[in-house]
Amino acid sequence: MVSISVTSIFAQSQYEIPDWIKNNVKWWAEGEIDDGAFVSGIEYLISKGVIDIPITQKSVSATDEIPSWVRTNAEWWADGTISDSDFVAGIEYLANSGIIRVAQTIPSQIESPSLEINAGPSEDTVEIVQESWLCSGNARCFTGIVTQVIDGDTIKVDGQSIRFALASAPELNEPGGIEAREFIETICSVGSIATVDEDDGQTQGSYGRVLGVIYCNEFNLNEDLLNVGHGYLISDFCKDSEFENEYWAQNHGCSTISEHECPVSHPYIWTDGFCYEEPEFLDNGCPRGYPYVWSDDLCYNIPEPVYEESPRCDPSYPDFCIASDSPDLDCDEIPYADFRVYQPDPHRFDADYDGIGCESYQPPAEAPPVQSDCDPSYPDFCIPSPPPDLDCGDIPYKRFTVLQPDPHRFDGDKDGIGCET
Repeated sequence: MVSISVTSIFAQSQYEIPDWIKNNVKWWAEGEIDDGAFVSGIEYLISKGVIDIPITQKSVSATDEIPSWVRTNAEWWADGTISDSDFVAGIEYLANSGIIRVAQTIPSQIESPSLEINAGPSEDTVEIVQESWLCSGNARCFTGIVTQVIDGDTIKVDGQSIRFALASAPELNEPGGIEAREFIETICSVGSIATVDEDDGQTQGSYGRVLGVIYCNEFNLNEDLLNVGHGYLISDFCKDSEFENEYWAQNHGCSTISEHECPVSHPYIWTDGFCYEEPEFLDNGCPRGYPYVWSDDLCYNIPEPVYEESPRCDPSYPDFCIASDSPDLDCDEIPYADFRVYQPDPHRFDADYDGIGCESYQPPAEAPPVQSDCDPSYPDFCIPSPPPDLDCGDIPYKRFTVLQPDPHRFDGDKDGIGCET
């Protein structure tokens, strides 16, 4: 374990602000005290060390105004909605913009940047090598220690605020802002060594911050912020930026190709900035590769499944779904056997009324006694001719064939079926 010592850099702040300060901030946020009184109070706290933040002096005119978002942050902080560090980030912006003037910077050693590396005895120090080979152009290129991760698109290297060129992340009080900062902290934590390649096309900076590409722990922070979806490219600055033609910038929206510059064989430019043989979007508005519009108005790569409406199941057949609608079905027209049947049994699957439909086992019928007086009107069974005259209740048969003259009048409705009920 060896310690890293670097001169002329700032400590990572540990913000411990007395609770009574929130009263003053709340009064200012609610308009009860003016900007001058608020700024004077903050300047006093900084000068006394109550708020200990790195300051880069800048000469400004007296017309500078405090941005509205700082007042919003102050109100949220006073109400406990955001943390002390988020509030101090706003105060730091005022200081770096020159709206709050501090007589001098507060240099200090970094309090806890130590790396576990096998580099010799503990009294040794690590020399920071300037990795200028990572840089392009003629603007500044420097390597230093990450002293603070302010948000998803701004960090501090050796106390200097560096704003990611072309890449931007949501503010901390906006959806995704906290996640963007946590992502940067994961791949480039405080104490890491970072190289800054200042943007040749934007050397004027942004609110006192250097605009550039930052390389840290073998990551390009600008590129990776965009690739993982925690940030977005600011296309308005593509033409101004040295990095406009970098692959990651082109891929995320800095395309310098227009459709009339595409070759004849690939005349269509897609949103990725490359030219293709066919248009990116189909006539239905879907991108190529997802040509099908479903009923939810989204595009998919397969047709939407069509589900047939289930038939209405007849309650006479509780074991299976057998429709009660026409046509009339017979047992040999369905794949079921030996199932429960309730009346009225519209398909007449239960011919013997024993509650079982389409029975697969039929017991052998007993041979009827040989009778010589069977009446030919009843060919299914041997029923003697009168006398005596018989009624349906006098015989054990139901629903049998009846031919005329039907001497026992078993077929009262003359439909050819006797003793139907």
